[in-house]
Amino acid sequence: MYDPRSEDANGDGYKDGVHLFASLKDKPAEGTGIYFGKDPHTLFVNVQHSGTGNDKTMAITKRQE
Repeated sequence: MYDPRSEDANGDGYKDGVHLFASLKDKPAEGTGIYFGKDPHTLFVNVQHSGTGNDKTMAITKRQE
């Protein structure tokens, strides 16, 4: 996910603002897309399981602090 507050630490002209925020541990699973809905605080993640056919769409929401 891109972080607009990041800086160009290595001087290559690009901000170094991409961070890993999630990963799949199920080997046959494949991430097939992410998108935001009408609520900008909810990210939907699509996961496909080719071996089992147990495909899912999961919602990740930001905690209000």
